[in-house]
Amino acid sequence: MITTVQLPQYIFGKQDGPFTLMPHRPRAVSGFRPSTPKFGPSRESVWTFTLNSGPLIREEAIEMEAFFAQIGHGDWCFTAYDTLRVLPLGRGNGFAAANAEVLFTDAGGAPHSFASNLRLISGGTTVLVKTAAPRKATSLLVKGIDPALSGQKVLKRGDHFSLGLPGEMNLHMATADVVCDAGGDARIEFLAPLWKRALANDLVEFFKPSARFGLYSESGGTVELVRSAGQLARGTLRASEVPFQEPQE
Repeated sequence: MITTVQLPQYIFGKQDGPFTLMPHRPRAVSGFRPSTPKFGPSRESVWTFTLNSGPLIREEAIEMEAFFAQIGHGDWCFTAYDTLRVLPLGRGNGFAAANAEVLFTDAGGAPHSFASNLRLISGGTTVLVKTAAPRKATSLLVKGIDPALSGQKVLKRGDHFSLGLPGEMNLHMATADVVCDAGGDARIEFLAPLWKRALANDLVEFFKPSARFGLYSESGGTVELVRSAGQLARGTLRASEVPFQEPQE
């Protein structure tokens, strides 16, 4: 059983580094020992990132040391997202930039802020799976998009979305524009087949789409903290996706 925890959020506020796809090498391991994927489709790639944090103040550096010391003693993973893809290029489900035109004036659609640079117009940041899809599927029908977005692109090709329970999400990339119909439904075509079945009403997240990561990769998966003579330190983290999956039937 893999324990999934949250990566300290302050690290995302002070970071740079690539977030990309890499060929899937399921036999790679490291001293941090998260279980590598053993089931599911042999997909082309998994997500990987290198996160260069800093400068960290003394308290943050100590917290970072403690966090990675903790996950170095068993099967521990953490959730993470690409900070350059917090929002989709498409309209999403009812949110837009903070200076966007207000689409609805009724009380239920009154805009309210839930992040510094965007505003919820109507609906929410999530949608739901409408029709169950089997493992290895590369297409998904979703529901619950604001009908006012009928005919609009809620995701554009290359946008990310995540699928699953909070903290147990797998990350995917749309391979075609996703257009909402008059009933608030849309079909998403995506890269990499499903590691596990998608059931009706499973959660699909458009805002900060995330996945589960562990400190394993072909290079071993590493974390490094460099202290300076002053109060500041810098840390480097390299991690790869550990997808949620289900056993072969």
